[in-house]
Amino acid sequence: AVGGFPQDGAERRAARAEESGARHPPHGHLDQDRALEGERLADQVAHLGRLLGAERPNATIGVPGAGGPAAAVLAAVEQWKGCSVLLHNRTAEHAAALCARFSTVARRSDPDGLARSADLVVNATTVGLRDHELPLDPGGLKAGAAVLDLVYRSGETAWVRAARARGLRAMDGLPMLIEQGALAFERWFGFPPNREVMWAAVH
Repeated sequence: AVGGFPQDGAERRAARAEESGARHPPHGHLDQDRALEGERLADQVAHLGRLLGAERPNATIGVPGAGGPAAAVLAAVEQWKGCSVLLHNRTAEHAAALCARFSTVARRSDPDGLARSADLVVNATTVGLRDHELPLDPGGLKAGAAVLDLVYRSGETAWVRAARARGLRAMDGLPMLIEQGALAFERWFGFPPNREVMWAAVH
C-alpha cells in the first residue's frame, strides 16, 4: 500500500473516495459516480498544490475546516511523501473526528499555530463565499507559504487577494470548478469539452 491506499485500481479508488467522505450505500451508477467524484476532488487538490509549488516532501499543510472538502484535502495529502496536516475547526468534535479518520497524517491545531507552521494553507470552509471574511489572517502566515482557497467567486476571494498583497502565492478554487465541470461533461457526452471555452465563460 502507498499512503494507506491499496495498489489495486478499483480498491484504491474506493478507499480514496471513502476517506474523502464521498462514498454512499450502493446505488448502481450513482454510487460509482459519487465514489469517482471523491477521488477526483482529492486529485484536483493535489494538482492545485503542485501548481502552487507546495506539494513537496515533508511539507506541513494547514487546513481550516472539517467537512467533506477538508476530508478530500487530507486524502490528497496522504499521497504526498512525508507531509502532515494541522487541522482547525471551530467545532472541536468535528476536527477530532476527522483527525481520527486520518490519524497517520493529521492532528488538531489552533489557528495561530496552524498559520505559523504551514507551508500550504488550504481553506476548506465556506468563509469568504458570500462576504469578505478571512478564514485566517494572512499576516500570521509564515514567509514563503502558499494559499489555496477552495472557495471561488467573481474577482477572487478576499483571502486570496490579501495573501497576494503580502507577497504569497495564492489561488482560489476556480480551477477545481472547471475540472469538475469538464469531467462531468465527458462522463455525460463521452468526449472532453473545450476547456478554453469553459475558462472564457467564467471570466
